Amino acid sequence: MHKAAKLRQMSLSDYVRDVTVSQARREIADARNDDVIRLSPQGQLAFWKALHAPIKLTPAQRKLGAMIRGEA
Repeated sequence: MHKAAKLRQMSLSDYVRDVTVSQARREIADARNDDVIRLSPQGQLAFWKALHAPIKLTPAQRKLGAMIRGEA
């Protein structure tokens, strides 16, 4: 954190306060906005993998599909 504070040319306490207040404001705004989902990088990857995984139909889903197509 010292390096980040130096890069911003701030004292460490000012840097921590600035970052903390900014993050708190984002979290409050997100809490008011119901359509925002926050995921960790690992959670984002798991979500992406789940969305892109091949679909595996259950026997009941196959039967329903056949019925809809008039094959049953």
